Amino acid sequence: DEYSYDDEIDLRELLATIWKRKNIIIAVTVLAVLASGIISFFVLEPVYEASAQILASKTSVPEEVIKSPYFMEKVIDELDLPSEERYTPFALTESVAVQAGKSADIVIIKVEDEDPQRATDIVNTVARLYIDFVQEKGSEVTSLTVSFLQERLAETKEELDAAETQLDEIRRSGQLEILDSEVSRLTQELNSWKSTLSTGEVRKKELLTGIEELNRVLASTPQTIPGPPDYAGRATQIPNQTYQDLETSLARKQVELKELEVRMSGAQSRIPPLTAEYDSVYEKYVETQRDVGELESKINRLNASITSLDAQIVAASTSVQEVLLAAPAVTPVEPVKPRKMLNVAVAGVLGLFVSILVVFFIEYWRSPQTKTQS
Repeated sequence: DEYSYDDEIDLRELLATIWKRKNIIIAVTVLAVLASGIISFFVLEPVYEASAQILASKTSVPEEVIKSPYFMEKVIDELDLPSEERYTPFALTESVAVQAGKSADIVIIKVEDEDPQRATDIVNTVARLYIDFVQEKGSEVTSLTVSFLQERLAETKEELDAAETQLDEIRRSGQLEILDSEVSRLTQELNSWKSTLSTGEVRKKELLTGIEELNRVLASTPQTIPGPPDYAGRATQIPNQTYQDLETSLARKQVELKELEVRMSGAQSRIPPLTAEYDSVYEKYVETQRDVGELESKINRLNASITSLDAQIVAASTSVQEVLLAAPAVTPVEPVKPRKMLNVAVAGVLGLFVSILVVFFIEYWRSPQTKTQS
């Protein structure tokens, strides 16, 4: 053949090698099983596991708190555990396990120990101490919360009393009614003067037109007209009654115009100070209305805050941290460690694999010598 494979693996050779060295494989495997059995059944101390369940409906149970050296120290003191290395606070935390239950509210605490009763005592003590700790801290938090809410409630009530007192003072003084009346009076007076001025302007135009017309008519009307002859038969002139009537009418209109101008001048002089006074009073009136509205709104808001704070205080006072020992630990009967049969089975499998490797190594080591002799 063009290509040859001297190192090609032959399954039959492998099986033949295993069969040839079967005694070694069997011996190593049996030794591994025997060693594992002796160690598991006679050397290793059995370890028991006790577990307790905590019901924590309002908060999750932090593992760091349960497994803290603080709790472990209290457990050691309370149970008077032996002065051994495994019962120091930090070592004891290694034997405690915390895991979540099937329900989100359930937390399971497990403890492993060589003494089943001691494991039970430790886990029940850890659970009880934690429940006492949570209830104590819950009471402290509740007390602080209630105290804080009560302080806020007292401050809110003081603020409410001050606002109500200020509003009562404004209402008792009648300040708003006085300003309202003054605004109405000034409005009427200002409107009256403005009306006088506007109607005066119209009347003034009418008078000026009438005076102009009378002057035009008077200019074309003779002051006298021919009268009856005198005793000598001479012609005479007598006053023209029409002219006199026109003069009288003109004089009246001129007098009325003068009086009107005086009234309009008075009105013009009164309107600016009245306007300034009206603006000042109206500004005070609007400001007082705004103050009253703000005080009423503030009182409503403070009343709502007081109602809310009262409800919060009641809720905080009646709230209880629901952390209960749902299922205390019972003394275990069967150990969880060592798992003897599993250890024996694993040792048998490992012994088998190791022995096969040893056999192949021996065969590989001897093969060069065999080839050399051949």
